[in-house]
Parts: sequence; C-alpha cells; structure tokens
Amino acid sequence: MKNYFQLLLIGLLFSFSCHQIQAQEPEYLEITEITLPNGDVDLYGINSAPCPITVYIDFPKIKNYKADAKLPVQSILKKSDEKQFLVKLKRGDPYKDASYGFSYNYGLGDELNAKHNDRQLYVLPYKSGEQYVVSQGYNGKFSHKGMYAIDFQMAVGTPICAARAGVVVEIKENSNRGCKYSKCKGLANSVLIYHKDGTFGYYGHLEYKGVDVEPGQQVKAGEVIGRSGNTGWSSGPHLHFEVHYTKDRRRYTVPITFITGKGKKAELKKGDKYAGYHPTPSKI
Repeated sequence: MKNYFQLLLIGLLFSFSCHQIQAQEPEYLEITEITLPNGDVDLYGINSAPCPITVYIDFPKIKNYKADAKLPVQSILKKSDEKQFLVKLKRGDPYKDASYGFSYNYGLGDELNAKHNDRQLYVLPYKSGEQYVVSQGYNGKFSHKGMYAIDFQMAVGTPICAARAGVVVEIKENSNRGCKYSKCKGLANSVLIYHKDGTFGYYGHLEYKGVDVEPGQQVKAGEVIGRSGNTGWSSGPHLHFEVHYTKDRRRYTVPITFITGKGKKAELKKGDKYAGYHPTPSKI
C-alpha cells in the first residue's frame, strides 16, 4: 500500500509538470497545448472577451525544451472562437527526458498597439441639455493625483450616457457600499467600454443595480448605459469618468476633448458647470 501511494504521488507530480503550474482564473482565455510528431509543443489561445486581450506566458519549469520567443511571451489575441497561435516549444534531445510547466495571465486590450486618437471628440457622459458641476478635475487632490479624470457632481440615479461609441467589456453593479476612504476603492460599481483605438472609457461609482448594458453590447455616444451613484471610494454622489489604455500591465489615463453646449473643451475646470450636447452621436 505504501508503494502504491508513492507511485501515485510521482504520477501526479509528473502530470503537473507538463501543464500550467499557476494562472489567473480563466474567464475569457482558454489555452490549448498540441504535441507535434517531432516532439515540439504548440500553445494556442482562444479569446472569448468582447475585445482583444494581451496574454503573458512564462515557463518557470522547463527541461529539454526551448521557446521560440523571448520569455515571458507577450501575445495579442483578437476576439475569436478560433484558436490563435501563442508560442512553440522546440523539443531538444529526443533521447532525454523533457517536461515543462507554464504560468500565464492576461489583461483586456491590446497593450502593444493601443494609442489614443487625440483628435477624437467626446460628449459629456449625461443627457443632452442637462448641466452638472465638475467636483474634481485633472490631477485633483482628493483621488486624481497624476490622473486625467473627471468627477461630475450629480444625484444618485441620474442617467449616465456613453461619451464615445464602443463595446461594453466589463460591468459591476452588485455593490451597495461606499465611503470617503481608500479602503472602499474596490467597491465602486462601474461600466468599462472599449474604443476602436484601443482605449477604454471607465464610468465609476454607479448605484447598486445601476447598469443598463451587458458585456459584448455595442453602444453609441449619448446612449444611456446606467445610473450614477455613490459606491466605492467616494466623498459624495458623483460620476467618475476617465479614458485610459494599458501597457506593461499598467493603466495610463489620457486627456480628452469634450463637446459641450458652448463648443469644444480640452479641459474641464473644477467648480464649473457644463451642459451636455449630443450633436451627431453616431459619429463619435
């Protein structure tokens, strides 16, 4: 009986060494390994996210194999039901033992090619004709230090509109908590929209059950996507809006130009009130 358990343990360890050893819980990414007749192994990925994803793969345990790309491998997978090539492991000496283990994670968006179109215009993220005060602007002292982000002061339940056309990639609406301290940062309800230039529009602090769109849904500028609230790290009811892209697994916000009732505004000032204006939403 003792020898049986020893053999079982050895078998489990061997099997484990030939597959992933740690990974982010896959939600949008499925990885497939294919062993070729010559002993090489090809890894493929299937991306079921509503937008491209950036995949990182490393091989902390590898014996008698060599990857055909610099490690860690960084690959961009477009949205597709078909498998897409990630990396090849070339088998070394065919007469020696070979094994590998890989770890991976991924992030939404194309981290290699995303670049904000600075000529792009945005509508204010609320209904045309309505006016709201900017309570915190770019590089604000409360929670926007080093960020290009805007907070609009508005009552809970105010309809929120997409500032630019895109596809919804993530939503959160199950939080009913908020406070003015950083410990509440992860509790904000939100909508994340992917734009065609690879950037994202983030709408935060929405009310509980206050999201009106679903992941994968295409939205136009000016379309209602949810309702404002006071969830997460918040000192009072408001909407947080920003545009960002990701690179090297870090988020970078960008300055943007809004169309308002009084023309184009490259930067909204704290304390000023701005009227929503949706002239040609299908083109924004």
